[in-house]
Amino acid sequence: MEKFEKNQSRIGQSIVISPSEKIILSNSTNLTCLTDQNLYELCKTYGTRALEWRRKFIGLLPEVNKRKLYQKKGFGSIFEFAKKLAGLSEEQVRL
Repeated sequence: MEKFEKNQSRIGQSIVISPSEKIILSNSTNLTCLTDQNLYELCKTYGTRALEWRRKFIGLLPEVNKRKLYQKKGFGSIFEFAKKLAGLSEEQVRL
């Protein structure tokens, strides 16, 4: 397996860890090969991306509700739809 380079640079919220980044981000990565700093940066990247995608999902909910898409797809409510697809609580959907 390739060694990971320690030199990192930031571009916005993305983290570039040399050309080996694709290996780091692949599903088959052996996490024990990562330095503490690489692992920390990867955690921050994934956390930021998760929040970004959750916000995007929440932004879709008014249109989903307007179209009653949740009913068309077999969900009992918009709350069930949001919980099962994105892990949102009822309180998060109400906001």
